[in-house]
Amino acid sequence: MLLLDEPFAGLDATTRTDLLADLHAVLDGLDTATVLVTHDRHEARALAPETALLVAGRIRQLGPTDHVLDRPADAACARLVGFTNLIPPAVTGRSVLLAARPEACRVSAEQPSGDALAVRGTVRRIVPLGGGTRVDVDTAAGTLACLGPGGDGFAPGRAVVVTVPEADVRALAADEPARGVCADPADVVASR
Repeated sequence: MLLLDEPFAGLDATTRTDLLADLHAVLDGLDTATVLVTHDRHEARALAPETALLVAGRIRQLGPTDHVLDRPADAACARLVGFTNLIPPAVTGRSVLLAARPEACRVSAEQPSGDALAVRGTVRRIVPLGGGTRVDVDTAAGTLACLGPGGDGFAPGRAVVVTVPEADVRALAADEPARGVCADPADVVASR
């Protein structure tokens, strides 16, 4: 058995990408069980056919990596795999808690037409990130993060609409309360 605990932590982006590709090639040639501990869903997707999500020392979700990363079982699992925007039924009028990744959320000045979830709010802050911009929007659901190109023309205090295509919205277990980031340590454990 090969145990790897955060093997890419602290590496620059180029070295990390190169070593990730090299490790993938090595693991494909091994007939050895491998356990990779990571907080990075992209590493899990690149290296593991199966993934377990650990929250507070317990497995909360286990299965094929693509399913686990794209269909979180509950709010804690959703936050762990990047669905950090949690939108309660009281805001959407739906019967379940919804989740969306910041990169799927867009900010606009008006209600869009089409098949998308829309939540009204006010711009809290704009953070340029080099390759994109993060726009945090205060809504009745709490602060929603939007990550994408632009952010031009928006300023703190401006009324906006956060939209998420229906294909990018995930329904979560109704009995799991929406909370902030888990207080207990959580890891993605990917296995080969």
